[in-house]
Amino acid sequence: MRALTGLAFVAPFDFRIHPFGWLGFDVPILTFVVGIICVMLVAQEVRRPERCLTRLDMIVAFWIAVLWLSAVVSANPSVGAIWATHLTMMVALVPLVAGIVTDRQQAQRLLEAIGLGVIAAVMVGLTFWVLGDLADGQRGFGGSVTRVGPFNRLTRPWGHANNAAMSIGASIAAVALLRSRVVAVIALPLVVVAGVLTISRGGLMGLAAAAVIWLVIRRRRGEVVFLAGLAAIAVVTFVLSSAWDARVDQVGDTAFFGSEIKAPTSLTIGGSDGSPVPLSIGVSNTSVTSWETAFDAPVELSARWMDEHRDIWAEDRWELPSSVGPGESVSVEVPLTASVPVGNWQIRWDLLIDGVAYFGQFLGDEPVQTAVMVESSAVSAADLEPTPLVPRFVNMGRWEGWQVGWDQFIGSPILGVGPNQFSRSVEVEYRIQGIAVMRHAHNIVLQPLTAWGVLGALPFFFVSARSFFGSAVAGWRGRHGEAAAVAAGLGALAIHGLVDWPLVTLTTGSVMMMLIGLGWSGALRASPD
Repeated sequence: MRALTGLAFVAPFDFRIHPFGWLGFDVPILTFVVGIICVMLVAQEVRRPERCLTRLDMIVAFWIAVLWLSAVVSANPSVGAIWATHLTMMVALVPLVAGIVTDRQQAQRLLEAIGLGVIAAVMVGLTFWVLGDLADGQRGFGGSVTRVGPFNRLTRPWGHANNAAMSIGASIAAVALLRSRVVAVIALPLVVVAGVLTISRGGLMGLAAAAVIWLVIRRRRGEVVFLAGLAAIAVVTFVLSSAWDARVDQVGDTAFFGSEIKAPTSLTIGGSDGSPVPLSIGVSNTSVTSWETAFDAPVELSARWMDEHRDIWAEDRWELPSSVGPGESVSVEVPLTASVPVGNWQIRWDLLIDGVAYFGQFLGDEPVQTAVMVESSAVSAADLEPTPLVPRFVNMGRWEGWQVGWDQFIGSPILGVGPNQFSRSVEVEYRIQGIAVMRHAHNIVLQPLTAWGVLGALPFFFVSARSFFGSAVAGWRGRHGEAAAVAAGLGALAIHGLVDWPLVTLTTGSVMMMLIGLGWSGALRASPD
């Protein structure tokens, strides 16, 4: 039991050792922890004389066998085997939890460990979110800090903000069950704030689903009042968070990077006196964000000098003369001199936040360019080192990703395309179009069908649904919190799973499998205290 509670506590922490010196690859610490604990628990269960083979054991064994068969027959068996190993560790937790947790006291301990783990993770996440780029410790985790425009989403200690949102939704009801009511009352608002700061629409839906399921099962008036207070905290955090403008007022990064630039189509530089050419470049803010107050770094006007091969030879930058609010325009007075050798060039104009993005290039806008004839220059080609213009890849949208996933399922309906093989069959085709393919189908129904086919998806659907409905019924009849917490957590994952995939990482998948195992255990069917 100690190993399970320890795993439940550390599950949100995606610790990694990144490449350094002689180490040329990531070392996923959490993966090793989960693997070691699973091996220990399996060995312990096998040696237990009273442990009998159950229906759940057989279903999970069949499920794991299908995962590995799907990996072996996939287009890339080595990649499939790596992810089949990850999935095996997570899936094995279902019968392990169901067999080890035999009474409500043990269920309470495991749920409390899940709750304490997410509280610790939220405290780390809020600290890193406040410190932002000043927090060097963020490199100790997997992935990278997720952003909406120039704003950081709460990500750490998870590897992605969506993973954080799923984990918080799955665990928040467990926080409500803490034996220390003082700790629970203090922690729940912080967990809600962290959930909102992930800037995840699926995460908000998941939190709402968890709250509704909890209230329906528990049917206690006092908890309705407390949850109303948490909802008010969520609304206030939502309103005060500037990053949510991207989710409400405008869709996507246009909320921060929408802009228009007016520049001459052609000009000549390098007259006999060598004086700069005065230009007035018009800049308009078509976003919903003020460019003076929203960013740590200033917004600058950029002029990149490109040759006929689209290689960049030089860049000039000028700060905007004043604040530019949404819908406002400003003229930037530019004394342009030749930053490149004599010849024919193109200046590509854009707005820039250093270290964040070139606005137009990031959005994929039609470039604003000026054809420049440089007649005389003090700069020679030997003084410069050209670099290619890096193309901007647009992320595949959910709808398009679902269509790709459905096509892949139709093409391989029995065993699917294999674990972590979603993007491989179409990646080259979409990269030519400038589209970055998603890693998975972002849907809790479509992804298992796509990856594992019908044979692998059906066990997943069955054990998940059986756990949810079993715990919901047990909680309704007994009104006890353990069953309600399991149903609320699985309900949150199911709702968020409409637009995401919980088993993409151990930080969310291990918690989901432990909740499913609890739903299968006999502990939740015990009578209330």
